[in-house]
Amino acid sequence: MRETGKVVVTVPGESLAGAVMACGASTGAETDKAAANNIEMMAVEGSDIQIPADTRLAMVATLQQSVEVGDHILHICQVDKFLGDEDKKGLYAWNGFGKVAPAAEG
Repeated sequence: MRETGKVVVTVPGESLAGAVMACGASTGAETDKAAANNIEMMAVEGSDIQIPADTRLAMVATLQQSVEVGDHILHICQVDKFLGDEDKKGLYAWNGFGKVAPAAEG
């Protein structure tokens, strides 16, 4: 984000539940998490950033400001566009991020 000034925030589709849990349990500092978890990626029009092909919602944003908040950095962004696929079920975190599943299971 700091290098390009762009970010894409996504709500992954339900086929990625296992990959989401695996990605959340490891650092990406030295690992390409998408490749390590066999996540098919696709391009986002107007950006060099790729997102998972199974994505319910994507928000493309431009970084406006970064603020140090204790030992964290708060990134303030302007959302440029929303992309969505209503035919896909999005994943949500449950039980303190102990589980990911669609909002309505079944």
